Amino acid sequence: MQLLEKLGDGDPFFVRCIKANSNLAANNFDQNVVADQLRYNGIAEIAKIRKMGFAVRKYYTDFISRYRCLFPSPPLERQADVAQSVLRLVPSSFHRDFRCGTSRIFMTIELNDWFERILRCRQRRAAATVTRCMRKVAEIKKEQKRIEAQRKRREELERMRQEEEERRKEKNEKDNVKTEDKPNGLGISTGGLSASRGGFGASRGGLGASRGGLGASRGGKGSRQGLSTSVTGNDSDPPSYSSEDDSSLTSSPFDSGGQFAGLGDTLPHDGRFRTSIESTRSPSPVVHIDDEHTERKEVDKHYEKEKKKTEFWDVCQIIARERKIRDVDEDRGLQVIKVVTYILLFCILLWCAVAQKLSLVVLVSPVIDRTKDNSVSEVKKFSKEAAAKHILLTIAILIPYCLTFLSSAFKWMFDNLPFPSLSTIVLCLLVEIMHSIGLCSLAFIILPELDMVRGILLLGGVAVVPSILFPVCASDVKSSGKNAKDDKQDQEALKNKKDDKRDQAANQSTIFRLAVFALNIITLIVQFAYISAVLVLDHFVDDSRIDNETNTIVFFILSMLFVSCAYWENFVDDRFCWTENSKGRCKQSILKAKFELQEARPIISTCTSFIKIGTTLLLSWIIKAYYEENIDDDDNHKRIEKVTFSEAFGELSENDLKRSGAIITLILSAFVGHYVGYTACKLKLQRFSFCIPLILSTPLAVAIAAVECSRGGVLSPFTSEKGQCREDIETLNVVLHYICGTVVWISLYWLCRHIFYPEIERLAKTERLFMNPFYCGILFEQHLLLNRRRHTRIVSMNIKDKKVPYSLSKFNSKVNIEGDVEDDVASQAENKEKNEDIHASNYKNPKFRDTPMIYACATMWHETKYEMLQLMKSIFRMDRDQFVRRHAEQVFNKEDEDFYDFEAHILFDDAMAIDDNNEFVPNEYVKLLATIMEEAASCVHEQSMKIKAPYKVPTPYGGQVIYIMPGGNFLFIHLKDKHKIRHKKRWSQVMYMYYLLGFRIVRMCDETVTAALNAGKISDLIQWEPGSAPGPSIGRSHIFQAFDDQVLKKAQNTFLLALDGDVDFSPGAVRLLLDRMRKSDKVGAACGRIHPIGKGPVVWFQKFEYAIAHWLQKATEHVLGCVLCSPGCFSMFRGSALMDDNVMKKYTILPTEAAHHLMYDQGEDRWLCTLLLQQGYRVDYAAGSDAFTYAPEGFDEFFKQRRRWMPSTVFNIIDLLADYKNTVYVNSNISMLYILYQGALLLSTIVGPATVLMMIAGANMVVFKVTVIWGYVIALAPAIFYFILCFYVKEKTQLRVAEILTALYAFVMMIVLVGTIVTAAQESPFHPSVIFLGFLVIAFTFSALLHPKEWSCIVFGALYFLLIPTGFLLLNIYSLTNLNNVSWGTREVPKKKTQAEIEEEKRQTEEKEKKKKERGFFGRLFPTFSTKEFKDILSKFTESQNAKKEDVSFHETNKLLKELNEHLKEIVNQNNKPKPAPTETVFLDDDTTDHDEPGKTERQELAQVKLKGILKQPHHSQHAKKHEHISDSKRNIDDDSEETIYDRVRKTRNELVNPAWAECKELGNGKVMILASEELNFWESFITKYLKPLKPKKEEIENTAKSLIDLRNNIALGMAMINLLWIAVNFMFQFERPTTISLKISGSSDNPDSPDYLEENQENTDGSASTNNAIEVDLLGLLFIIFYLAILLLQFIGMIIHRWGTFQHLVSVTKLKNPLSQVILLISILYLNHTLH
Repeated sequence: MQLLEKLGDGDPFFVRCIKANSNLAANNFDQNVVADQLRYNGIAEIAKIRKMGFAVRKYYTDFISRYRCLFPSPPLERQADVAQSVLRLVPSSFHRDFRCGTSRIFMTIELNDWFERILRCRQRRAAATVTRCMRKVAEIKKEQKRIEAQRKRREELERMRQEEEERRKEKNEKDNVKTEDKPNGLGISTGGLSASRGGFGASRGGLGASRGGLGASRGGKGSRQGLSTSVTGNDSDPPSYSSEDDSSLTSSPFDSGGQFAGLGDTLPHDGRFRTSIESTRSPSPVVHIDDEHTERKEVDKHYEKEKKKTEFWDVCQIIARERKIRDVDEDRGLQVIKVVTYILLFCILLWCAVAQKLSLVVLVSPVIDRTKDNSVSEVKKFSKEAAAKHILLTIAILIPYCLTFLSSAFKWMFDNLPFPSLSTIVLCLLVEIMHSIGLCSLAFIILPELDMVRGILLLGGVAVVPSILFPVCASDVKSSGKNAKDDKQDQEALKNKKDDKRDQAANQSTIFRLAVFALNIITLIVQFAYISAVLVLDHFVDDSRIDNETNTIVFFILSMLFVSCAYWENFVDDRFCWTENSKGRCKQSILKAKFELQEARPIISTCTSFIKIGTTLLLSWIIKAYYEENIDDDDNHKRIEKVTFSEAFGELSENDLKRSGAIITLILSAFVGHYVGYTACKLKLQRFSFCIPLILSTPLAVAIAAVECSRGGVLSPFTSEKGQCREDIETLNVVLHYICGTVVWISLYWLCRHIFYPEIERLAKTERLFMNPFYCGILFEQHLLLNRRRHTRIVSMNIKDKKVPYSLSKFNSKVNIEGDVEDDVASQAENKEKNEDIHASNYKNPKFRDTPMIYACATMWHETKYEMLQLMKSIFRMDRDQFVRRHAEQVFNKEDEDFYDFEAHILFDDAMAIDDNNEFVPNEYVKLLATIMEEAASCVHEQSMKIKAPYKVPTPYGGQVIYIMPGGNFLFIHLKDKHKIRHKKRWSQVMYMYYLLGFRIVRMCDETVTAALNAGKISDLIQWEPGSAPGPSIGRSHIFQAFDDQVLKKAQNTFLLALDGDVDFSPGAVRLLLDRMRKSDKVGAACGRIHPIGKGPVVWFQKFEYAIAHWLQKATEHVLGCVLCSPGCFSMFRGSALMDDNVMKKYTILPTEAAHHLMYDQGEDRWLCTLLLQQGYRVDYAAGSDAFTYAPEGFDEFFKQRRRWMPSTVFNIIDLLADYKNTVYVNSNISMLYILYQGALLLSTIVGPATVLMMIAGANMVVFKVTVIWGYVIALAPAIFYFILCFYVKEKTQLRVAEILTALYAFVMMIVLVGTIVTAAQESPFHPSVIFLGFLVIAFTFSALLHPKEWSCIVFGALYFLLIPTGFLLLNIYSLTNLNNVSWGTREVPKKKTQAEIEEEKRQTEEKEKKKKERGFFGRLFPTFSTKEFKDILSKFTESQNAKKEDVSFHETNKLLKELNEHLKEIVNQNNKPKPAPTETVFLDDDTTDHDEPGKTERQELAQVKLKGILKQPHHSQHAKKHEHISDSKRNIDDDSEETIYDRVRKTRNELVNPAWAECKELGNGKVMILASEELNFWESFITKYLKPLKPKKEEIENTAKSLIDLRNNIALGMAMINLLWIAVNFMFQFERPTTISLKISGSSDNPDSPDYLEENQENTDGSASTNNAIEVDLLGLLFIIFYLAILLLQFIGMIIHRWGTFQHLVSVTKLKNPLSQVILLISILYLNHTLH
């Protein structure tokens, strides 16, 4: 169907062959011959027409026949009709896209596509109308047939009733006549009649058959009637009796012969033979029956029989209720926070904009009062102040340049950027130098010559160059090239069916565009005229020379022009001189510059900002040295060039805070305002919190400045400096000044009206919001307006077209699902949805939307019911959310930016169990999952839900159970048989990765890739695009170049949501992960905040452990670089990232070394993230994405889980650090700082046990006052004991000892706490150990306050403190000493034993009992004594004593028996050798299989019976086999005598057609479907290559076990040595005290009158140790505490930064309900109804 759709959408293209010459000679090109052919074939003319843009040409007849239905009557007949009709039909934007020729109409591709789209819509609507009418007609005919059939049936029944009535009357008349003739036979006839009635009532046969004479015949008649009654008794109509006569029987329309009377006694009552009886009846009228209705009725009847009968009074039901928890975007607290954020950002930006303007005009105001005659001393003083303000103003200008230089240089250093051309660099340098000249002139020369009010108004006229470029070179803001109002008018014009309204709308659209263009021209005029108005209307102060001399006037004009040059890029698009068809060199040069700025802006910004810093410093010095502040040229003392820099800085140092208020406010307000404005745009709060504050800032600043000049005192609380004011201005001039300022202010906002139509994604980067990365310290408001991007269209480079190498996209770009910037092109294809507005010129087909495809992939094993319910409810929530979004788009005809497609997959490991018939059926966990489906759906939807029985699909790995969820999405449950496919979590992940990414996506272009692989030409497909190079950042694999665009986009839009079988999450949490994936193309995975749930102290411990791990560690990893582990219980992975090199393929490799078993299988999610990091991808952490999972509640399960996690974590970190050079080179998100941080964490993990032991030893010394030696001995003894014990005892014993030591160490930690308190009380609260513990408490408490929803976790911190030795000491020892144990450890259940295993176990038990008896009492008493050898010695001794009594014949017999015994022993030894034992195979199925086959099932393994016994022959004869089978059959018959022969015969099963598991009643009676051949081939080849069940040989198992033990021993002993050495070093430093330092702590005890001082002196006189307020601290221990504090401080800072980003993310996704939405919706509905009627 997809191919047919593509063929239908496409247009045919024809290839015409041209002769190169007339002689048919090779390599001979005759130009004249070719030109003649091109000319008379019309190809040259076609090329000319196509060059003009009209690529489509149609004959009028073809055009009319195809598009006649689109045009109104009268029908099209002439060329003029076509031209006028097309003009009336198409939008005004297409009026120039067609030409009418003599016989054809010529159109552009866009107009032709528009026609096709409208035609398809019209055809679809027509088809829907026809279908609806046909269905109505069919329903009417069906109803008529039903009514006619009922009428005929009633008529037939009435006729039959009348005939029966007449027959009964005739019979009664005959009986009456016979009674009158023979009155003496009354008793006989009555008896006969009674017999007949008795026959009807009793045995349905005629009793008259047992009587003679007339009674027999009547009885026979009665029996016939009785048979008829019995037959009709099986019908739905009950038998009816006549009330007039007791002898009247059931009136039946049928009559039958008496020969069926005897058969009536043997008919069963279930109706199985009803058809055969009715077929023998007399013909009856044919009644019409609707087959479909009958079939539906039978199905409903069968369903009613199957389900449990419910009485009408039993209507109460049980529906599980979910906890009423609002999703992330609907949280009330976040909604309140968002409202507060709206208001807060509004107020801050408004304050910053107003304060920046006022501080600027105050700072630039001249210090010297020119109206007064100042003395020389006053002039010198004022000159110093002026020079100081000059320096401060220079600093304010330079700060943004410095920030730009630093950030751009950093990006240039760490990003792979192409170097721009020299022409672009020169152009940008020239523009930025001009801007620096204009800005310095404005700040140092022009603004000081204006008072405060007019200076603020002047800032609105700095958009001269943008006002010129906008109408000439810029297109409109909207992506379609038209504004919103124009689009709406065109849509209304196209929807309207009347010609006059369509013409009127088109005229309105043209008038509107002309009005917009006129306003743009007026804006240009206003910007230019304002410069003249400033010079003419006396804006400057009285003694200013700017408006009095020609050179200063020119300088002023150039300054206003230069200062607006920096914003040229935002107002230059693909138009040049009002046309988009220009292909001149100038346009291409500008597009080239824009393209290189787009691709290498950091490089250009680094160069330009550096030059601007130098230019600003140079201009500042020049202006200071040569610009005169007054008109008196002779007074040199009034010029600031006489003031040296030392004097100026000295003046600055003397300024107090109030005198420096202007410069501080200017710098801070500009910086903070820029960040607040960026945040408002980033959070999509632009209209209220960005536009309105900027609009209000200028009027408010002007009002404050006017009040300050008129009354004064407004700014005095903030600064002691005064702004320049004018009081000698006439009222008329004041009014004209305000009018001019207002007009130019309005023109500025009209020019920047794009700020009111933000079209940007959530949490967009700075480059997507603003052209230049930083702000302007002087023109703050104007820079935000002019620098805010008008659109996000991108410039692309076309290598093939050398004439037009650069072009601007026609539509707004967007960050696609992989993070790349691409065009948001409006699709020209047909929209499948009926209610979408396909008439719009910016129409988009949802089929070609970049809709994310989310596959929820959960792995299950042995989960409980509540855990399964938790997962299923989460999946049903996703299904409901997707359904609501899909239907909301259809109802409201509005594209949802958060829409996604959804499909769920559950992979059930070890899902098959063996039943009593040795067949593989779903185990109890699968059955439990099937039974809770409806309960979970009912809980989510809050009503009783019935889910349709699933489809069952047998597969080579087991089977698929496919449910259709209530929202219409699919749920696949993959039942894995571990005998057919590898089990465990990693292989389940490999399974769904290759199935969903490899099979479903790549098969869309499998022909191209397969053909290239077979031909060995895959390298021809795998190549980089022209003009690009791979560079140091690997990015995507070369193999992606082999995919077509459709497959590549599919891979980019696919996301795998990895889940555990017990996770609970919400759709909002998934959207937060999706936002993280969309934010950057380098994000390969994202994880959320995992909350452990459960009961008991073990869970409480994990709650706090998870909290600090996420609050501090994951947040810091996210800020510094990448998260190392994205847990498989709730994470999202990018499809294209997994398909990249060295990721998904490498994830399938088998472990070859002992360490690989720990990395690959014990921590598969961490290893997968390591592969992504080493390939250059980023792993993010979204703290707002919450998920809940059950944590181990028991001590043993917790230890076993961490026994898997800890070695995997350490080995993956070591693997990452070992290859850090390549990782840093490949991954731009990982730096050396991040590597050092991870190395420090690894070091702290390694010495963690020693740190805990030293902490315990220190507490022992403080509390118990023991020596250093005994303190360490007491601390080390339990740990060393447990370490040695774990090497020799079983795991169960290790866990019991760990429980005892946990209780002991909890008591010890209380001692540590007491020791810390004692240290703080006796020595000093500033002791390093006290400071360290206090900092921990403060950091954790503050972290909890920053996470208000998780603050309760801090309560469990006390338990965590007591269990620190358990987590950092005992758990490490247990994990290290059990490295050789690679089992899963959790959720393990006893395996169900087969019959053969039970028998084998029984046999072994019997052998043990037998050996035990043979040992006897002496053997049980002395188990180590060899009783057998003792018996042999006794037997030999007795034989030697009795040898003389034996004769010769007895000796010979004994000798022969000994030889025979020796031979038997040799046979036994040979049979006991490790060679395969001979087996006899008994096939349970007819199909024979090879038992060496990799996919051999357990059922076939059980069919192999080993031969036992020493003397048994290795091969049976056919006779023995025959008797064996006979005996087995006989035994089976004897065991179950009631079993029939049919039931005993085993059905031949085909596992891919009718497997036993499909008959499981818990899975419902859904249809069993056969797997498609394509998918079947995939699974077979995939399993064979990657997932074939592992059956290692005995030697391999032994070698692996030995290597794991060796690895365990080496690592455990190595860790022990490192920790012991570290303890020894600290012990020696504490024992010998070579580096003890004294820290002087001042306190109240320094006072001689203090009691503490007297007490200390008294203690000193008694000979005790003197503290002297000094703390003696070991230097090594202090450095170690500082090391830990540095790590904690870094994590604390990282948490704060990450928390701010999380806050922004949550606020951006939070939805606020519009209180007027319901009213607006009601008004819209009423308006639509009024319009339709």
